[in-house]
Amino acid sequence: MSPPRSADRPQPDTPKTAPAPAAPKHDGIFADFFDEAPVTGGQLPDTIDTVQVLHSPPYDLGPAGKVRTQKAEIHEITGDGRMLSIAPQEQHMLFQGSMYICTHVYSDSKGVNITDVYLWAGNDVAESNIEDAQLFARTHAKQNQARLIVLRQGNEPPNFFDALGGIVITRRGTQPATKEFMLCGRRHLGHLAFDEVDFALKSFSSAFVYLISTEAGKVYLWKGRGCSAEELSGARLMGMDLAPTGDFQEVDEGSEPPHLISVFPPPTHKGPAIPRSADHWRYKATSDRYRARLYRIDQQQETSGGWGQSLQVGSFFATLRRSSFAQSLSPTSTGAHAEPGPQSPTTPKSPLPPGITTKIVEIMPFCQRDLEPEYVYVLDAFFEMYM
Repeated sequence: MSPPRSADRPQPDTPKTAPAPAAPKHDGIFADFFDEAPVTGGQLPDTIDTVQVLHSPPYDLGPAGKVRTQKAEIHEITGDGRMLSIAPQEQHMLFQGSMYICTHVYSDSKGVNITDVYLWAGNDVAESNIEDAQLFARTHAKQNQARLIVLRQGNEPPNFFDALGGIVITRRGTQPATKEFMLCGRRHLGHLAFDEVDFALKSFSSAFVYLISTEAGKVYLWKGRGCSAEELSGARLMGMDLAPTGDFQEVDEGSEPPHLISVFPPPTHKGPAIPRSADHWRYKATSDRYRARLYRIDQQQETSGGWGQSLQVGSFFATLRRSSFAQSLSPTSTGAHAEPGPQSPTTPKSPLPPGITTKIVEIMPFCQRDLEPEYVYVLDAFFEMYM
């Protein structure tokens, strides 16, 4: 049977012209934070290419960014330049109260041989000690015809992890280490990082895998629902390395035996002993491209007069804002008798005047220390976005 003629088909109603979309109503979030509600033209500036920003990270995590390590040596270094040897089985373990100097000889994807010297300092190391150690690190780098790269804990590039074997453990304090500790395992720029966290039930998260070591030498591996296969495999290797006999007990989230719960201090919160994590974390296990990314909104103004550089707009208020930010952290600025500190200067009117360009700069790797009070940041946490 032939289909009916178009004249015999029921005709759809003539579509009416769609009403113009209503202008988005300001929800008050920006107005509550800034001195005035920002005004936008509804589109990004010509200087921002979203696709290019997303596809041009500071480090190439693909095959072209891989390196082949030829030789790597690491020593603990003191402020007075003394080099302390580290046992081979502990050279992937760093302490946040110590400094380390690592010499890394490798070839890049093009076969070029490169030598880097890393000076790594933990969060507990004073800046003065780091400056003293740099004097000796520069000499060491010069002797090895290498470039010196100073790293703070949390800002390790991929090549540094490659120098230490691809898996790095960061413990709190200094040597000798305590037997009771808890490590959180996570992917880090193509490698694996295990960071010591508070020895408490509230530290567990469905997103990651954890290693728990007790005073008695017992080692547990706790698997969150969202931990990836790569994170789990790395945790098993580290579990065998940490356990005195090489044996450890694996525990799935939600199936914790009473003897595991009992090794932790009694919880002070209400509800289940292990607080429930956000539901979206269970999708992390199958999200191969999972990665958190931090972007800084950088506004610059071209200057004339022979400077030859751009002047950051935010730097105009940097000292004022840092002053009020520092005072907000001081003991005298809290409590019932807090004195009002200096207020942030008035936000420049928007849209910005001509001559000011806006750029998106990705910070990679990043940690909380990278957040400066005079900038605006966008944190892409994969399942959530923060500004």
